[in-house]
Amino acid sequence: DFSDYYPEAVWVEQVRADAAPIIEKSFPSFTVKEPYISPVYGIGADYNGTIPSYKEVDTKVSIILRFEETRSKELEAALVTELFECIQALQQAGVKNVGITVYLNEEEVPERKPRTFGIILEGHDFNDITSEQQLQQFINII
Repeated sequence: DFSDYYPEAVWVEQVRADAAPIIEKSFPSFTVKEPYISPVYGIGADYNGTIPSYKEVDTKVSIILRFEETRSKELEAALVTELFECIQALQQAGVKNVGITVYLNEEEVPERKPRTFGIILEGHDFNDITSEQQLQQFINII
């Protein structure tokens, strides 16, 4: 029984090793800040002895990408296209059961609060993405 979050740390490093090289090549239109890989702590407590690969369990590990560019319609469209291509490359490399979240900041306007354009996928959604059109339902303006 793991009570120290060791399985989550293992899963984060497995995802980083599998995904980071692909992510680095996947967004030519953007400046990617360091990818943040976040687990949901406590899930690993269910495993005794051998820690399974993140690919075999619902680890709730998420890859979070924030880009330096300011939101525009053109960049929103480019982000959907490049994210889909990234997801395809990750899927082809055997990555699965991971969430992925991407954000573009909106230009600050004094009269109103700035909003963020984001696409948020849970692990089970990530596994099922087969087209750019599917990504449209995961767009959030926050």
